[in-house]
Amino acid sequence: MSRTIPVVLAAVLAVALAIAALPWLAPSRFAVTALTEAVRQATGRTLTVNGGVTASLWSSPGVTLYDVVISNPPGGDPGQVAVIEAVRITLEPGAILAQRMEPAAIDVIRPRLSLITNGAGRPNWLPPEGAAGVALPYPVRIEGGDIRYLDERTGATAQVTEANLRLTPPAGGAAAGVEGHLTWNGQRVAVSLDVKSPQRLAAEGSPIDIAIDAAPLKASFSGRASLAHGVSLAGTGEADSPSLRELLRWIGYRTEGGPGLGALKLTAAVDSEGATVKLSDLVLGLDGMTARGRATLDLAGARPRLDAALGVDRIDADVYVPRGPVSDDWSDARLSFAGLKALDATLDIAAGGFAFRDLSLGKLAARVKLDGGKLDADIAEAELWGGALKGTVALNGATPAPAVSIDVEAKAIDAGQAFAALTGSGALRGRGEAALTVAAAGASQRELVATLKGAAWMSFADGAVEGVDLAVLARQAQMAIVAGWRPPGPAAAAATPFTLLQGGFAGVDGLAATKDLVVQGPALSAAGQGIVDLLRRRLDLKAAVTLPPPAAEASTPAPSPVILLKGPWDEPKAFADISPDPAAPDPAAPPQTGPAPAPGLPAPASP
Repeated sequence: MSRTIPVVLAAVLAVALAIAALPWLAPSRFAVTALTEAVRQATGRTLTVNGGVTASLWSSPGVTLYDVVISNPPGGDPGQVAVIEAVRITLEPGAILAQRMEPAAIDVIRPRLSLITNGAGRPNWLPPEGAAGVALPYPVRIEGGDIRYLDERTGATAQVTEANLRLTPPAGGAAAGVEGHLTWNGQRVAVSLDVKSPQRLAAEGSPIDIAIDAAPLKASFSGRASLAHGVSLAGTGEADSPSLRELLRWIGYRTEGGPGLGALKLTAAVDSEGATVKLSDLVLGLDGMTARGRATLDLAGARPRLDAALGVDRIDADVYVPRGPVSDDWSDARLSFAGLKALDATLDIAAGGFAFRDLSLGKLAARVKLDGGKLDADIAEAELWGGALKGTVALNGATPAPAVSIDVEAKAIDAGQAFAALTGSGALRGRGEAALTVAAAGASQRELVATLKGAAWMSFADGAVEGVDLAVLARQAQMAIVAGWRPPGPAAAAATPFTLLQGGFAGVDGLAATKDLVVQGPALSAAGQGIVDLLRRRLDLKAAVTLPPPAAEASTPAPSPVILLKGPWDEPKAFADISPDPAAPDPAAPPQTGPAPAPGLPAPASP
């Protein structure tokens, strides 16, 4: 839109210069001959009055010409640049009687302008070289205009209807101006244009000020404009839109529905050439976030393309992915990554923070690429849970079932913050590291979990499991079935300190298997294996536990029960395996120091 309005308004102003030859018109039929000659000398064009001429001395003194046609410039394409229903020239009665053409104003009624920039870059609305040109010493009003524009070099088109504009001539050093309103792509647009040197627009350019006000966009520009090689602008600009999504639709880009892409506010130094706009000293506000930096926007393709280096105060990804209702089960609501298809982009981002659901990052640096609805984020560094994160995240919104892949590793993270973010509970203390490599595809949260595959590994040291004494739980499970993580009695209010909590998981189809889950601490040591059913939220784990003997029986061997943990993961049942497997993991074995391999899933533990 910002490229089209200057072209259209400047063209209207230039066409009006042709009308300015009308001072030589005599208020009778023979005046047509004089008018035609004057326009030829001034613009090199042919003017034809097909509908006759009338004069009035009373309520609206002046002369009216009907069915006026102005041709394309000589040597150009056949046809006409303007077909006008009527041209009304306001004159004083004395001037009419004396046949002196001293207009006070000119009204152009329902003109149809066909504006073309040919393959050589020559606009058909400017005077050819050698034409005398004509000044515009009086205002011109356009009523009900229809303006169509074609750039034959690029195929770019635009159409303006219901143009009601007032063209003001330069006077006393003031710029020529256009003010009024028009309709473009179904929206009424108020426009204001001041051009210091209209005749220089087609060459080195002219100082220009533009302002537009429409429901999808309010914008202004101040600087220099040239039409020598398409539309070129250099200056400063501002834009304000209540919805970037609706703005993109208005200017001709197809965007699907979805969250985000809302309120937009922009200020920048602008340097544009044709369909490419370069922005420096950019301050961009979008969906409540603020970015500063530089950007290049290319509007020539099927989708806008943005290349930018930006510093962002924060990134709120929840804005672009709808949050489903809170539930104890996975959601079946359809996921939409439609916002990823709005544009293509390469973004170098330094952000003060990132938030998505319960995941919150501190400062981060990343390169984000968007191409046809596919997002690839390469995180060079990010602050996470008191430590550091790096890796890659990919989202594919171009397919009917969105796909997600994550390959990240975190160092020196706080176990309590991590556990609280992932489970909603702060029941873990310690510090350590973790790695995650997973992929999934599905049109809902449930489908994503059902197709999840990959591997995960974690290792935390010198912490505690809060709210439960696992040693007491293991002892109780030897004698009876214990329901839930917090059995009655002293175990419910206690904690289980550990020197090491470590394990690796290999997953396929929403099942995560482990063979090396290890807990070591002063109150117990345990080595576990089994399956976590992510889709059904169930556990099927077996742990060989070593408990220190009671103080009174210090000389006796430490009890080593095998405990089974089965059922819903928020309320499992713990009980002793009365037939211990000789191949059960040895709690005294040294722990693994890296991510677990991803072999086939082990068989579930026997009840």
